[in-house]
Amino acid sequence: MCDIALAESSIATMIDAVEAGQEDIQGLIPKATKTPLHQVRLAPPTPRPPKFLAIGYNYSAHLEETGMARPTRQVWCNKQQTSIVGPGDPVEVPKVAPDATDYESELGLVIGKRGKNAPNDVKAVLEVVAGFTIVNDVAASTPAVRWSTSQASATCEIQAEFDA
Repeated sequence: MCDIALAESSIATMIDAVEAGQEDIQGLIPKATKTPLHQVRLAPPTPRPPKFLAIGYNYSAHLEETGMARPTRQVWCNKQQTSIVGPGDPVEVPKVAPDATDYESELGLVIGKRGKNAPNDVKAVLEVVAGFTIVNDVAASTPAVRWSTSQASATCEIQAEFDA
């Protein structure tokens, strides 16, 4: 485990590292303090990202087990920053649905550069991706809490809110 922040004081967070660029970070690794992984507590890679978004209803088996129809368009969900925990940290199960918590492993993309109006081209899209991470998506799944794609709640569907 390398602590790049000790090698460069301007890099205190993962967001700082992403903004610095891969070349700058690679150059700091030889100067960074190294600690065996078993001696550290891993924090979330980006504990308070500017945005944490997800696309809902993208897993066929989950749709089948819930009896939901596949949506005809992407359903974007706004995940709260306060839901982010590090590896091995406890996940707080909401009191409103203690017996109906659902979880899924998800692939997360860390966006490193602004990609507004990026062309529908794999190479162009990947140019804005800084990296990948694993996300343990935990949510309440009772009928009282779950919504259908035709009646998505305001917290799960980004409708008229665009970036500046």
